[in-house]
Amino acid sequence: MMPPALAKARTSRAIPTVDLNLLNKDNHKFTPPFKGRKSPKKSPADAQQAKKARSCTEVKKDLFKGKSVYFVPLELPKARRDLFTQRVQENGATVWKELVIGRSGEEGEGRKYPDYVIVDDHVGLDCLCRALDKDYPVSKNLLSLFKSSEVMRAKWLSLCLSKKELQDKTADKLNDFLKSWTLAAAQADANAIQNGEGSSLWQTFPISQGNSPDRSESYHSDDDHKSNASNPSDGDGEDVTDNTRNDTLTEDHDTSGDGGHAANNLQKNNFFLSPAGSNKKGGPNQHIIDQLEEMMTNYRNMGDEFRTYAYVRAISAIRKYPNPILDSEQIKDIKNVGPRIAKHIMEIIETGHYEQNTEAAKSEDTAAMKLFVNIHGVGTKTARKWVQMGLRTLEDVKSKIALTPEQTVGLKYYEEFQQKMSRKEVEEIAGTVQRAVNSIKAGFVFEICGSYRRGREHCGDVDLLMTHPDGRVIHESILEPLLTQLHKSRFLTDDLFLVDGPHKKYFGVCRLPHEGAKHRRLDIIIPPYSEWATCVLGWSGSMYFVRSMRDYAHKKGMSLSNHSLRKSVVRVKGETVHAGERLETPTEESIFQALGLPYLRPEERDH
Repeated sequence: MMPPALAKARTSRAIPTVDLNLLNKDNHKFTPPFKGRKSPKKSPADAQQAKKARSCTEVKKDLFKGKSVYFVPLELPKARRDLFTQRVQENGATVWKELVIGRSGEEGEGRKYPDYVIVDDHVGLDCLCRALDKDYPVSKNLLSLFKSSEVMRAKWLSLCLSKKELQDKTADKLNDFLKSWTLAAAQADANAIQNGEGSSLWQTFPISQGNSPDRSESYHSDDDHKSNASNPSDGDGEDVTDNTRNDTLTEDHDTSGDGGHAANNLQKNNFFLSPAGSNKKGGPNQHIIDQLEEMMTNYRNMGDEFRTYAYVRAISAIRKYPNPILDSEQIKDIKNVGPRIAKHIMEIIETGHYEQNTEAAKSEDTAAMKLFVNIHGVGTKTARKWVQMGLRTLEDVKSKIALTPEQTVGLKYYEEFQQKMSRKEVEEIAGTVQRAVNSIKAGFVFEICGSYRRGREHCGDVDLLMTHPDGRVIHESILEPLLTQLHKSRFLTDDLFLVDGPHKKYFGVCRLPHEGAKHRRLDIIIPPYSEWATCVLGWSGSMYFVRSMRDYAHKKGMSLSNHSLRKSVVRVKGETVHAGERLETPTEESIFQALGLPYLRPEERDH
């Protein structure tokens, strides 16, 4: 039954009346009032426009009729691929779900390829080739693809769909570039193999002159992804945060002496320049720290530096809190814990777990990211690309990705690298290297850095720094005979990278001659004696502490790197136009003193 209010509304509505004279008596159809009037004529221009509109509508349906399209997942988000798939199918195309680069038996043979291969607008050519063919650059299988298919940037497809007609391909077609790139890469690979035959040890693995190339995506070492100072991917340049680049002109401010008011404010505002809490397990709030560290790791794996930074600050602050956290009032007393993280802490206190961690653990993408970033030589960007390509397991990576030498080693020892080593094992590995060095040349100074120096009970790798106090060039000639001896004794099992510059650096894999001993990551760094203290500081970490030190120096018109501490540095719009004056810093204490900071022991820097 209809509700009364609705019935009343319907009955009260005015009923339109119809003039019966307008009804056609023959067919009883309604005749419009303007019956008999001539409709206005369209101008030739209007007629032409209407015809063009109809033509466009017809073209849209057949824009890609009979064509096949494949979307390369690399850096092309799934949402965009799905939208493209729907639109090109509406326009008559067939979308390939998979593209396999086949080997040709005879000239001209090979599998059938799609008409169009669509790639992200900004994808790198080398990354694209590796994603398409796991045998690149050794094989030339990709040439058959570039001969049969048109490799186009996604923006060309977007323009075709928006204009409803095929657009000029000149600017967005990549075939010629990719052909040249593939041939050059294959030739370079062949030359490298040929030149390596019978060569010295220095030519058996990649060598970089000066600072190492940009390898920020491929190198993460130890427990905390060391600072850019100690990270060979970023050279040894000054590392500062973006907010320090706003100065139009920065000159040196003499606040170093006993620490002026400006220096005190800078230190007060920089959390990581204060002593860190104890890194030993079993504190009064360890159950909270464990849950927050798990979430911090998830954010780090996703490349969310902002949230990672917030969690690192909160975790470090909670470590320093002496009492068990039981209620929200206590959390308010802890600096550097924001309201959102405080809410999560209360959830952990009340329920014993953090629901967001549970949800993240159920996600296939999150699990795959966590799996991939733990491969040595794989960073968050590379891991994210692999996830976007649909990879989920280590077997997927082995079968579908052309791995770099570092990644190959990382995959080879994946399980062993995941197991931390004790301080005793670190000392055994360092001792083996020290004895080999002393047998070649006596008098070298050694320091084990990284998380070991910061007092961690378990470490991810061994970072051994060494130099000779005579100040001459002995440190430049020690590495080759050292590596030769360590290889002969089978202590070194795999070579990763060698940097041949002012700071000699070797990155490799070693194994102690014990039954059941595991393969371990080993870094050997050899700076000049005059740069010893700044290099030890940079390689000791933690990442956030070293960044903060460099940021602090930057704001004071100074510059701190692995090579030196400089004052009177002049910068214009963030660019250094005058390198300044080098300060003598024979010890770590002298670096803190020159900056006007109280000295922090290595274990107090473990943020």
